[in-house]
Amino acid sequence: QGEHSMDRSTLKVLTGDDHMLSRRLVEKQLEVMGFRDIRTATNGEELLLRLSQEPYDVVILDWVMPVKTGMDVLKECRAQKKFDKIAFVMLSAEAHDNMIQEAMAAGANGYIVKPVTQAVFEEKMKSVVAWLEKARGG
Repeated sequence: QGEHSMDRSTLKVLTGDDHMLSRRLVEKQLEVMGFRDIRTATNGEELLLRLSQEPYDVVILDWVMPVKTGMDVLKECRAQKKFDKIAFVMLSAEAHDNMIQEAMAAGANGYIVKPVTQAVFEEKMKSVVAWLEKARGG
């Protein structure tokens, strides 16, 4: 750990997934990576509500969620300046190129295919944290 790298334990992560097991798995994997402040939401509407209530650093969105999809949430957030410095990661069981491109075009900072392995997740989160550092002038 260099002195310039962000301390993962201080980053606030919000994960949205309507499946409890998926949420639990993501939480566990994040904890293994050193993230400590992890909140969860079960649908897109709840996730947007949480985002409006307090600031987060990283938002991990499952593409398929009830009420509002992860893609809906991503687009809504990216349309608002206040979310510019928040990293959004899409989580999906689908690995179609067009979906990945759509997510990236909509402003996602990463796209993870489920079920995700710890190694792949770690790799993605490394680049997400690096993006955060740059976005915040760190």
